[in-house]
Amino acid sequence: MNGWFLAMIIINVLNIGIALAKHGETKTEEYNVFTQLLGSAIGLTIIYMAIKTGF
Repeated sequence: MNGWFLAMIIINVLNIGIALAKHGETKTEEYNVFTQLLGSAIGLTIIYMAIKTGF
């Protein structure tokens, strides 16, 4: 396992932790396509680097 894959695991665990902490709260902010695109680009880059360097 390399550092890129570990980074992806850590990001996913933190995302689940945030969802658990805010479970049941209402979401009042607006959706923004640019932040979603940025998050997807970061995630895909980390996955690409993990595959490129080998697990």
